[in-house]
Amino acid sequence: PAASAAHAVLPDVLVIGGEAAPGLPAAPPPYTPRPRPPIRPERTPEGHYRTDGILIERVAGRSCFVTIHPPQAASQRVYVDRHALERLLAIASALNWEQGKLWRALADIPLERPLPSRRLEEELKALLTTFAADLRD
Repeated sequence: PAASAAHAVLPDVLVIGGEAAPGLPAAPPPYTPRPRPPIRPERTPEGHYRTDGILIERVAGRSCFVTIHPPQAASQRVYVDRHALERLLAIASALNWEQGKLWRALADIPLERPLPSRRLEEELKALLTTFAADLRD
């Protein structure tokens, strides 16, 4: 009797040709990540440069403020002097761009480091490469 009770609770499953036997639910479809929204670097009416998550504000002497807006954290403003800006521009425009390197260079500037973010790094790269000539003037 115990064997028949166990057999009733755990029925045999027969898989034929990769499909479940009739009466069993089909396997869920494979995970497909959501497509990322495109990064659109733009110039603001005030003469700044921005994407959805980053704002670059020019100040005197080829320096700037980079304000990052992480999705689930407070915004952070980083002062970037002309030497650090040149370094960021060089990294962003390098042919052999290494993911994470640009963000690490930005994170080395402030006293309070921003958390790593691939999306914000891609936005920063888009801004720096799109407006490199303007930022160098």
